[in-house]
Amino acid sequence: MIIARNLVQAFVVGVSPYNESSRFCRIPFLSRTNYVYSIAAGKKQNASQSYFVHIGEDMVSGNHTVGVIHYDVSDNPCSYNYSNLQTFSYSHQEFYIVGVDPLGLFAYGHAIDFFFVYNLITYEIKIQTQNIILTPPYSGYPFFVPHALGMTETFAVVAGYAFVIGIEEYIPIVYLVDLYPLTLDFTLVSNVTLISNVAVSISAAVTYSLQYDMSVDINEQNQVLIGMPLFDTVVVLSANATNLTIVKNLNRYHSYTGF
Repeated sequence: MIIARNLVQAFVVGVSPYNESSRFCRIPFLSRTNYVYSIAAGKKQNASQSYFVHIGEDMVSGNHTVGVIHYDVSDNPCSYNYSNLQTFSYSHQEFYIVGVDPLGLFAYGHAIDFFFVYNLITYEIKIQTQNIILTPPYSGYPFFVPHALGMTETFAVVAGYAFVIGIEEYIPIVYLVDLYPLTLDFTLVSNVTLISNVAVSISAAVTYSLQYDMSVDINEQNQVLIGMPLFDTVVVLSANATNLTIVKNLNRYHSYTGF
């Protein structure tokens, strides 16, 4: 368990079992001016891979940060090391998310203005300006608003809101990104509408609010779950390197889950 606590300017790492004898490691932020947007680690990282990725922003300089922290909770007190920290300049990002592949080898990050792929072994990083081309009637402009992502070893699934030109509102969609970690490249493959009969206003879509958050998870069979609390809905999809297909939509009125 890893938690970023901006109010106390620290990360907290906990080791199971979670009871009165649990061990916790407190890792202070490098700077009092840091704000952490998101953290991530691979689902299959082993005992020798005790590290996680963090992304954030320096609230004074405006620089964005991406880094890796190693930790060891077997020490008393625990030990930790800011193994790598990348900084780069972009304007403030209201939406900024990151994911790590299951093996903990590379990270994919997504903001409104840029993407990145980050090698967690060599610490190489490639940052690209966002240039999303979505299938009509959807548009990546004025911009696609990312809310959540999930990763496999070869692709990422990103959920968020896309602008619909005809109605001038945003609709929840998901798109598939093919990843090439050896070259730190990626390609947008396809996009799918999550719910077609709902929309949110421009002002609501582009200003952060907890109610618009989403969640994404992918299992080993490449089944994808996308949770959307705003619409009381979970969407189940199947995925491969070339396509996303909706299997079913479940809402609070269903008495079953099916996954």
